[in-house]
Amino acid sequence: MFQFFRVRAASVWIAVLYAVMGALRFLSPGDSPCAVFPLDEGEIISDVYASCNLHGLWKAGF
Repeated sequence: MFQFFRVRAASVWIAVLYAVMGALRFLSPGDSPCAVFPLDEGEIISDVYASCNLHGLWKAGF
């Protein structure tokens, strides 16, 4: 069963790194600054990155 991890940022792209792989979402001008990433049961998020045209590179570690 999937759970979902939501990320909000004024970004050009948002990336989520899992323990084994990663996922990347590109945003187009006018898109809501939000991305939803599915999580399998037991999957672990290690880091989240976002590249923002206003604020530069952003990173959060888990």
